[in-house]
Amino acid sequence: MARLACVALAFCAPAVAAEECGTVEFSSPAYQCMEPTAVGTTTNVTITVNRANGSSGAVSVAYCCWTADGLDTAEGYQSASSPSGTVYYYRDVQSARVHASGRLQWSDGETAPKTFNVPLTADAWRLYTNATIAMPRIEGTKTVSIALANPGGGVMVGAQSSARIEILDAQAPPSGVLHFSRPRFFGGEKTGNAVVTVKRTCGSAGIVSARYTVNNFIPPNMPGATNLPKAAPGTDYVVVTGTLLWADGDAGDKEFVVPVNDDSSAEGPELANLALFSSSGAPLGTWTNAVLTLVDDDKDLADVAVCNMPSTQVRIWNPQNVPVLRGMFVYMAGSGGDSRWMANWKSDWKAICKEWGFAFMGTMVGTFVQSSSGPAGIGDFLDIMRESGEYIGRPELANAPVIFTGYSLGGLYSAYSSMALPERTVGWAGYMGGWSLSPPYDCLKNVPCLFIAGQKDNNSIVGAPLLRNMFLTWRTNGCPAAYAVSWGVAHKDDEGQSYETALLYLNEVLKYRYPTNQFPGAEPGQTVRLNPVDMSNGWFGITTVYNAPVWDLKIAPATNFLADPATASWMPSEAAARYYRAFTTVYSSYYPNNFPAVKPFQSPPSITPPAAFAIYTQPATVDITMDYRVFAAIPWANFYFEAAQIASLTVSPWAVSLSLSNMPGGPYGITCEVNDGLTTRKHGLQLFTVQTPDPPRSPSRLSAGSISNGVVLLSWQDNANNETGMKVARRALDEGAWTNVAALAAGATSWTDMDAAQDGVHAYRVCAFNDAGDSGWCDERLVAAAANTWSGNAGNASWDTAANWLGAALPDAGAAVVFPEKGALAPYSSGGHVMIGEDIEVTGITFMNRRMPTGDITISSTGGASVVFGPGGRIDKPSGDANEVNACGVRIGVGGLRCSIAGGSVAFNGAITETAPAGIVKDGAGILALGGIGAYQGGTIVSNGVLMVNNAMESACGPGPVAIAVKGILGGSGYVAGIVSNEGVIAPGTSTGTLRVAALVLAPSSRANFEIGEPEKGWDRIVVDGDMTLDGTVNITNLSDEALGTYTLFSCGGALVNNGLALGAVPPALYVELLTNQIDSIQVKLTPEPGCVALAAGLLALAPRRGRQRP
Repeated sequence: MARLACVALAFCAPAVAAEECGTVEFSSPAYQCMEPTAVGTTTNVTITVNRANGSSGAVSVAYCCWTADGLDTAEGYQSASSPSGTVYYYRDVQSARVHASGRLQWSDGETAPKTFNVPLTADAWRLYTNATIAMPRIEGTKTVSIALANPGGGVMVGAQSSARIEILDAQAPPSGVLHFSRPRFFGGEKTGNAVVTVKRTCGSAGIVSARYTVNNFIPPNMPGATNLPKAAPGTDYVVVTGTLLWADGDAGDKEFVVPVNDDSSAEGPELANLALFSSSGAPLGTWTNAVLTLVDDDKDLADVAVCNMPSTQVRIWNPQNVPVLRGMFVYMAGSGGDSRWMANWKSDWKAICKEWGFAFMGTMVGTFVQSSSGPAGIGDFLDIMRESGEYIGRPELANAPVIFTGYSLGGLYSAYSSMALPERTVGWAGYMGGWSLSPPYDCLKNVPCLFIAGQKDNNSIVGAPLLRNMFLTWRTNGCPAAYAVSWGVAHKDDEGQSYETALLYLNEVLKYRYPTNQFPGAEPGQTVRLNPVDMSNGWFGITTVYNAPVWDLKIAPATNFLADPATASWMPSEAAARYYRAFTTVYSSYYPNNFPAVKPFQSPPSITPPAAFAIYTQPATVDITMDYRVFAAIPWANFYFEAAQIASLTVSPWAVSLSLSNMPGGPYGITCEVNDGLTTRKHGLQLFTVQTPDPPRSPSRLSAGSISNGVVLLSWQDNANNETGMKVARRALDEGAWTNVAALAAGATSWTDMDAAQDGVHAYRVCAFNDAGDSGWCDERLVAAAANTWSGNAGNASWDTAANWLGAALPDAGAAVVFPEKGALAPYSSGGHVMIGEDIEVTGITFMNRRMPTGDITISSTGGASVVFGPGGRIDKPSGDANEVNACGVRIGVGGLRCSIAGGSVAFNGAITETAPAGIVKDGAGILALGGIGAYQGGTIVSNGVLMVNNAMESACGPGPVAIAVKGILGGSGYVAGIVSNEGVIAPGTSTGTLRVAALVLAPSSRANFEIGEPEKGWDRIVVDGDMTLDGTVNITNLSDEALGTYTLFSCGGALVNNGLALGAVPPALYVELLTNQIDSIQVKLTPEPGCVALAAGLLALAPRRGRQRP
């Protein structure tokens, strides 16, 4: 037993731990080279790759160079007009051949950098009607992408896994060159706009400009201009023409937008021409024309022509209502075939894609990776994923994982594809004939794969010998492969059980490898790190059993498998192993003895539950029908699952049915043993699963808004397809307990709370549930239930426009209002700016805008209007960016105004008045900034967070007292007309500045923080008009090494009482002395530490003299 366990382990554990092997990455994010100008000459760019953080073991990594958009070269395309007005088009056909690829090797213990060269060839341009001509042209900078992938030997690719080569133009003037950033752009009907980028490269001197336009004239021989139809100007897109301007020294990219019209007709991609013309101050360069591809991205099916393909050789099914795609299933056709149709109607595959959040791609033969064996295909792989995502409005596909499957030659291409970029490949499965493939790179040890051979291809019991030998080679090299024989048929004749078995296998691989909490991002590098394969955590099965009953085909967990794992199939789970056993066994017993001439059955019988490969929820009732098509009556039939006979029936001709109830959970492979009076045969196979369903996925994008007092509208996105219903929970903001307030039907995406309390802020959350339990709760959302919710639907942003309020209902006088964060209930088309034209009375304003694109909500007025807060009025701001009540007054009602600001800031820049002496209470960790005139008498209390006083001319806090609690902070460079009592922090200035107060009392817990800048740039100080009583500590921060000398921190015009003010934190390497001997001020003196002075003097004595010698 121990010996056999060691044998299995030899194929599971890597030789060296990954952390000991180190990482490899490019030495720089960019490499530059001047393009050669002499025709026919070539220069090399040398690229360096470093190994760090470990040196154990022999390791390797693949590299590849490519250009985007399917181009073979870093080429260009230009148009030019002759003096007679004729337009000529030139294409760069020889520049920068970049099919450089290979592997770099390090031996055990070696860490020296490795290099490879990328050859660049001088320009040769072709006039599209003439032969190639040697005419170097001004082009600007051209870019080549390079990447590292396929790490071998246990080494990891580091953070700098990609880089670029910038090919500089020796002929470019100092002003630079203007050109499109790429030869192809995309625009979708759903997204509404195509954003086009123009670059200025090779220089930035002077003011330059370029004109742009869009039209339907596609220039001849233009890269990316496929035979797709042309888009109609004015119908499919808005014709735009304009000028882009760069200032002197400005080398940044410029953008313009082409609006795309959304029409109701279903249509494929269409093309338009982008053109730069009439530049000033700088020449036009590499790309003066580019292709704009317009796509119908709001449909679930899209025909795609990626990477300069001549036609739409790819069809993608894009699952709707999936917020972020997590990956792509790619199905490849066989030789001469076309699998695009599969994206239309393969509902079983689509169901698994929808469950995982994957898109599904069907291709014509060889489309995806015909040239992608090994490192040379990395660029193809990345380009196709990026462009496919752009076509369907899913940029996250550029970084998403992929699953490959296919039949015949498409199965072989599935293997090739996994070799191109294995770290992005979840797994692959292929049903192939007599194809063979070289042994894989060792990095494929993390890519599970399933070989399905057509036994009839070679009339052999063990299936296609070449394919089986390839499988054995992969297993011997430690790859997690499985091998199954499709008995009695050729591989291309069996897209039934083979096809479905591949689907179930890949679904189990997804469960094994895909982290449940990871999603690819739209930005480069935001990839999903797939779980590695540990073959000791899985199942093995023997692949060569022939004519054995189902229960004799050996499968076992890897830790209990007694045979040689090097020749056994590895499966990621028990479910995958059981499906594998059922599939291989039924076919092994169907055609025994090498295809007898006389068969008792007219055609293979079929066993059919209501849905092939269905998933039944416990307690399950499965109705099964077998159609056996015979000439004579069948005396009896037995149904088997595993070793158990589950039914024995006496039957009549043509068909037999049975119903199975209360079946335990697990995968089922049902076979039927039938007797025709002469012989007994096992026939048919049907796979299905009985399971307790997984918990549903959590809902997301919850929005909450109040329509009127006590009425709250919720909406969210349902991300599950297996829920029984939805739950809504609520709690008051100042309470900890959640209460379930609603149970809704499956698929619900909104609910109205009709009885929310009207006197506070409430939190809501939503989850889905089924028999397996609850999903996780979505992020909670806060809402003021007594408020009317601003929706920003109307572009005029006026307070008294009904369409700007949720439910199109204007707030009643004295109502509370809420400005929610951006979401389904708050589109903010007005940009977060609210205009009021007359005094508006509210009891409270709640800001919830942490996701607003503008970062703030501004309330401003016309004609001096005010926001009037009634009794108990309040400002609530849970978190987020800045908010302003700007250029309009604030009137405080009876009971005062409470400003609860949990994060970010709220600014009052207008006058603050009151109807009765009540004042303002500030709590929460955020900032309240007062920049207007404070005409309220009730005073100000800061219980927590920051109060910034920013009006230096008149008191922003009014004449009342200002009390700062232990957790409060008073700052700013303004004036306070009342007495300031501080138990917390007082920090004058915004950087450095002066805070002026009428009178000041610092308690023993006070901390006074001062910043000292350079003498000519000022320092923090507090000026007190009247009396000043001081205690607590003074903390000093110096902002300059030259900040030496004596500085006045406190000064007063009345009496000064010092009850023990002391120094706290002080700058290092300085001697700081607090001077308290003045009758009206407190000063601080900063001098170097004596030891530092001596050291400085010694260093000065050793320094060489640089004075001029006398003659």
